[in-house]
Formats: sequence, structure tokens, C-alpha cells
Amino acid sequence: MHALLAACGGGGGGGGGGGSDNTNISSTGWLIPEDEVRDGGPGKDGIPAINNPVFVSQDLQQVTARQLMIGMSVDGEAVAASHDIKDWHEVLNLGTSTGPTTMSYCPLTGSALYWQGNENHTDPTFGVSGLLYNSNLILYDRETDSN
Repeated sequence: MHALLAACGGGGGGGGGGGSDNTNISSTGWLIPEDEVRDGGPGKDGIPAINNPVFVSQDLQQVTARQLMIGMSVDGEAVAASHDIKDWHEVLNLGTSTGPTTMSYCPLTGSALYWQGNENHTDPTFGVSGLLYNSNLILYDRETDSN
């Protein structure tokens, strides 16, 4: 199993301050009730994603029973990130041999999801929109700027 042990470095996404700027809510195209979308506080990319993380091998014996992890299988290998990291970086963008993938985690609801990016996009990654639906984070597609 590989575990993410180091967080992000510089580059990518912008600073996003707080406020109630919902400019990325469009009047069309939502698959959820638009009037139930809420401002989450940090703004767009206010919670920075980790892009192209470096994973290290981790012996499962070294992971304590109390250490919470979020994991998935990528290209047949187990990949995991600790809650300590995912609580601060809700989006983890990976480039894999099968294309771009994203692991998202919402600390408000404890939900983790796996997303497959479009490998034909110039920027197939996702970021934190700063918006919530039923207390769940809403990602945005960096290529199309859509939620």
C-alpha cells in the first residue's frame, strides 16, 4: 500500500478568501436544487487541492488502529491518504496510467468520492468550489469552471 505522507507545495489554484461570492453558480445546468446550494466560507480554491502528490510505501503494520485513512485502488495498487491530510486538503488530484483521477473528501459529512477526469482536457483536475450542498463539498472542474 502507498500512503500520502506529505502535503502540497506551491503552485496551483489561487488563494480564494472568504465571503459569499457564488459567481460560479449558473442559472442552468445544476443537477441539484440551486436554491439549496450554500456558501461554504473559504471561497473558490480557499482549501487548496494537492496536485500530483508523491506517495511513499507504508507497511500496514505501521498504521495504527486509530489512524483514519481514506483509500482507493489506482491502477491495481492501494493508495491511501490520512484524515490528518485530507481534513486540510479535501481534493487530491492524481495522474495515473488510466488517466487523471481525483479523490475528494468532505470533513463535514465524512464522505469520500473517486472521480475520473477527462484526459482530453488541458487541465483535467478538480478544485474546491467553496460551495456546499447538504453540507457536502461541491467540486469544480478546472477546465470548464463548472461545478
